[in-house]
Amino acid sequence: MSSSPFLPLPTGLEIVSVETVDDLLKVQVASTNKRAFCPLCHCPTERRHSHSTRVVADRPCADFRVQLILHVRKFFCETVDWTRQIFTERLPAFVQPWARIMVPENWTGK
Repeated sequence: MSSSPFLPLPTGLEIVSVETVDDLLKVQVASTNKRAFCPLCHCPTERRHSHSTRVVADRPCADFRVQLILHVRKFFCETVDWTRQIFTERLPAFVQPWARIMVPENWTGK
């Protein structure tokens, strides 16, 4: 499905599905990047470990609550000096690592 004018996505992300359940709009988004960068050493790697799912809420749209279900992958860091060998890919252009809600940088909340 890729991107949408209603939910523009950064390069490397695509919409997998959109579903409505009562007043909830569920949008599944998957990463399509072939590699990720370790958050500690910043070295790139393509060696995948597994995957995980992360649920993030977005602001309501047309009287629907919006739930983004992010499918991200876990990778092995190949730098032998680090104690953390496995990390989850980060999507800082889309959502911060531990955010539960998406808030645009210029949003004031008014």
